[in-house]
Amino acid sequence: MKNRSSSSSFQRNRMLLYSGMTLAIIIMVFIVLFALIKMRQMTDERTAITTENMAKSMEQTYDGLIDTIDIALLTTADELSGQIHSGDMSSQSIEQYLVRQKSRLPSIAFIRVTDEHGNIVYGQDILNPHVNVSDREHFKTLKNNANAGLYISSPLFLRTNNKWVWLFARRINKPDGSFDGTVTASIYVDKLDEMLTKTTLNTGDVATLRDAQLGVIARHVFNLNKPVIPGNKKIAQPFADALRANPQLGTYISGGTSIDAISRTQSYRRSAKYGYYVNVGISREAALEVWHKQAWTLAGLVAAFILATLAFARLITSAWHNQEKSMVTLTEAQEIANLGNYTIDLKTGHWTSSTTLDRILGITPDYPHDAQRIRLDCDREASHNLNRLLDKPGMAGAGVA
Repeated sequence: MKNRSSSSSFQRNRMLLYSGMTLAIIIMVFIVLFALIKMRQMTDERTAITTENMAKSMEQTYDGLIDTIDIALLTTADELSGQIHSGDMSSQSIEQYLVRQKSRLPSIAFIRVTDEHGNIVYGQDILNPHVNVSDREHFKTLKNNANAGLYISSPLFLRTNNKWVWLFARRINKPDGSFDGTVTASIYVDKLDEMLTKTTLNTGDVATLRDAQLGVIARHVFNLNKPVIPGNKKIAQPFADALRANPQLGTYISGGTSIDAISRTQSYRRSAKYGYYVNVGISREAALEVWHKQAWTLAGLVAAFILATLAFARLITSAWHNQEKSMVTLTEAQEIANLGNYTIDLKTGHWTSSTTLDRILGITPDYPHDAQRIRLDCDREASHNLNRLLDKPGMAGAGVA
């Protein structure tokens, strides 16, 4: 390389190096950002699928529980109607029958029977005088509608023990089909909350059971104390929007408008058989914890790549700078000694020369730098020198001799 162009050549190489490394860093950053976006999408999709599956599993669990309770209520109503019809009805036999039924349903708190006036006359922990429930919605509905079927209540506060329950009721008929009272089975809300804890979730995740009017029956926030009074009908705005789009099932992100202002990915399902709702929510913070770790790991790798690239560029630049200084020193020494140098590529025949050599030999920038031109010029110079020698006096005679 000619010394006169070495500085610009080094500068050009630096620009190419820095441009290439900058492009590599930009490409690396874009690849990592794209990977993080895809990983975030996959995390959201997995979270949504998880909540959907858990909501479906909860629905199946509670449908199965209510199926079992309804069978017990039906058989109890039939048993009481049969005893009434046969005239063989006794308080002792009814109580024994209710105890047996209760033993087959460990999840329920009690089974109770009311007479046609609403007085609780049979069952566990009944009081004397009898507690009257004729003002309760389940009693009025079953009394006034012979085809009401299974009645499922909203959360109900019991006057007998001051506890919240989820109540299920069936009508008891006399032999002529007229109303003769109700049989009810209740589950304590505390028990429902305990059942919800069996769902395997992380801190901040939530499982909620709501009635057909969206009132909270039971709600459990894992590893956090976030109590909600039964009957609370507050729902997140995204939940309301999702219900309008699909009242049966859906998935949404609650954001800060949920009951406890924790952002979650939530999935809900409405029981087709019984009308209640189940809702499972996974905390966004917990769901994205793994993604955050992955993001920090990739960010660290990008930072390491950038630092390594910059260090490599520094080493290359330093080497080029040292080479440039050596070339400047060599050029200065050649100028002082009136010497020059050249290099030739043996494969191509192309050659380059130093500035000093160009000056000494009078080589101009447009001079062809190839081996063929050197040979021609050398032959021409040799011929010229020979002719000059032959032209000298006395040389011709010497040549004849």
